[in-house]
Amino acid sequence: MEIPVKKNEEYIVDIIDNGYEGEGIAKINDYIIFIPQAIKGEKCKILILKTTASHGFGKILEILQTASSREKVDCSTYTRCGGCNLRHINYQTTLKMKQEVVQNLVNKTLKQKIGVQNTIGMKNPYNYRNKAQYPLGYTKNGEVVTGIFAARTHEVIPMKECKIQNPISEQIATTIVEFLNQNKISVYNEKTGKGLFRHIVIKVGVKTKEIMCVLVINGENIPKEKELVECIIDGLKQSEFKLKTVVKNINTKNTNVILGNKNITIYGDGYIYDKLGDYTFKISPMSFYQTNPVQTEVLYNKAIEGANLKADDILLDLYCGIGTIGIFAAKYLKKIYGIEIIEEAIKDAKEKTHPNPRGYNCPNKLLTKLDIGHEFQTDVVVLRFIGQQFEDDEAWSILYSLLEGLSKYIPVNRNEISGCLHWSENSRAFVLFDNTPGGAGYVRQLMNPLVVQNVLSTARKIVEECTCGGEEGDAACYACLCNYYNQRQHDNLKRKYAI
Repeated sequence: MEIPVKKNEEYIVDIIDNGYEGEGIAKINDYIIFIPQAIKGEKCKILILKTTASHGFGKILEILQTASSREKVDCSTYTRCGGCNLRHINYQTTLKMKQEVVQNLVNKTLKQKIGVQNTIGMKNPYNYRNKAQYPLGYTKNGEVVTGIFAARTHEVIPMKECKIQNPISEQIATTIVEFLNQNKISVYNEKTGKGLFRHIVIKVGVKTKEIMCVLVINGENIPKEKELVECIIDGLKQSEFKLKTVVKNINTKNTNVILGNKNITIYGDGYIYDKLGDYTFKISPMSFYQTNPVQTEVLYNKAIEGANLKADDILLDLYCGIGTIGIFAAKYLKKIYGIEIIEEAIKDAKEKTHPNPRGYNCPNKLLTKLDIGHEFQTDVVVLRFIGQQFEDDEAWSILYSLLEGLSKYIPVNRNEISGCLHWSENSRAFVLFDNTPGGAGYVRQLMNPLVVQNVLSTARKIVEECTCGGEEGDAACYACLCNYYNQRQHDNLKRKYAI
C-alpha cells in the first residue's frame, strides 16, 4: 500500500475518533493518522510529522471546526508536559471517552458481548494525587530546576500550580530546589552519570496530613543534610501538613528507574500513615499506595459490591502492594492471600491497622496489654483531658456521654462500643473500645481530631436537650446517659457533669 501522505506536508482532516490516550484519529484514504489534542468531531489543518507503513503522526496547525467539548486549558505547561492528556476536553466528556475505550477493548476480546457501565467521576478532579515524583535538571543559566519530563523525553519542564498534584508537594519541591541553588549542590546528568540529586519524591497522607520526603541521590552523602531537613520543616510551619520523615534513597545506577534499592532515614522513622475507608495503612518509600485515594475508595467499594463475596471464599490478591484492596475485602471472606514481589510492601501491609494516634512505637517491653475485661484483642482508644481533674461520678458521666456521642455521630448501635475508666495518680483516662473481637474500626475514628470535636459536640447536644433532673441536670436517664450495661452507675450519673 502506498502511503497517501508525506512528511512535513499539510492536510485538512476530519477527526473521526479518539484513541486510548486521548489523541485524535483521522484517516486519509484509510491511512490512520494520530493527532495529539484533536477531538472527535473537529475539522483540523494538520502537519504530518512522521509516517510508518501502517500509520502516521501529525500536529494541529489550525482548528477549522471546534468540538463543543473543547475547553480552555487551565495549565500553562500542558502543551509540553507529559503528565496529562485530556485537559483540553470537558471532564464529563473524558469520562465518556474512557468508558468507550474499555467498551472497545471488551468488544475486541470477548465473544459474548457485555455492556461497560458509565465511568464514575470525581466531584472535584483537582489536586487529588498523593504522590509526586520531580526530576531535577538545569536551566540554560545553570540554575537547578524541577518540574516534570516533557512528553516522551527526559527534558525537565519547569512547572507551577499543577492541577492534579497536591499543592504541598510542589511547595516542598520548590523549597528543596531553592536550597540546592543557594548551596551550589549539583544535580544528576544522565549523559555523564555525574551530579548528586536525581529526583524528589513526595508522599502525602491525605487524611493524616503526614509528609514523607524521599531524596533520590547519586551517592550517599548530602552536603548540609541537617540544614536541608530544617529548611523543609521551616517551610511547613504555616501548613496543616507536617513533615514526618525524610529518607535518602541511593540510586547510583545508569537507569531510568527512579528509586534505588537502599534507603537511609535521616529524619523521623522512615514511613507515614494514611487512612483509606476504615483502615489505616503504613506507607514506606518503596511501597505502592494508590495515588488517587478518593477514587480508590469508590473503586474498592464498587468492586466488593460487584464481586458477590461469600463468607467461605478464599481469594488471592495478586501484585497486592501494601494490601489495600485485600484488606478492604478481608472482612467479607474466610481468608485472603496477598502476593507481592517487594518485601518492604508486605512488611507495611502486616502493620496496616493498629498504629496509635500519633504513629509512635512504644519501646517499653515491660508494659502489659490493657485489661478491659475482655478475653480478646480489640481496638482501644484512650482519651485524656489534659489539666482537668474529675471526681469519680463526674468521670463516669463524661465517659457514658462520650460513648453516646460517638454512637450517634458515626452512627453505630450503642451496644457495639463500650468503655471504662483508667485511674492514675493525677488524672482519669477515658478508655473506649469496640466490642467486636479484633476491632470494627468504630473507636479508631477518634484518632482524627475533627471526629473528636464532632463527637464532643454531639455528646453535649444529647445531654443538653434531655430534661431529666430538671434545669440543674441532677440526674440521668435512658435518653441521655443510662443503658442496660451501666445499671450499677445509674444513681451516680448526672447530666450536669457531662455538660
